[in-house]
Amino acid sequence: MRGNLDDMVEIVSAFQEGAYSFAVVAINIDGARQKFRFGITDAGYGALCKVLQSRPFDQMPGTKYRYYFTGTCGRTVGEKMSFIQIRIEETKNGREFEFCAPDDLVANLIWFDQLKDFSLAEHLKHNEHV
Repeated sequence: MRGNLDDMVEIVSAFQEGAYSFAVVAINIDGARQKFRFGITDAGYGALCKVLQSRPFDQMPGTKYRYYFTGTCGRTVGEKMSFIQIRIEETKNGREFEFCAPDDLVANLIWFDQLKDFSLAEHLKHNEHV
């Protein structure tokens, strides 16, 4: 059975601008949706690229996938690395998968997952031009 996707942090993108790497996430609070951009390390960028390139269901070009941080993370898998659980959705298919991510990225995802007021992240609000 599917969880409530509106309660999960959606991982929208990961990209680089010059020497810097960024992630964009979307969250819903009280029925409103906003996107936020924050800096990530090279290791975080690599981890998110693995997530966003995962296509476990339909390999057909143009198939829309969405990626959600479920809020579940756990056991350490090395120095400053942990597993996180990501829900991958494609049309009628959806399932959770484990990925390895650096602890600083995990901490940021947890922070967004626990955010209850958009004003606390106003300085990270994402402009759609990227």
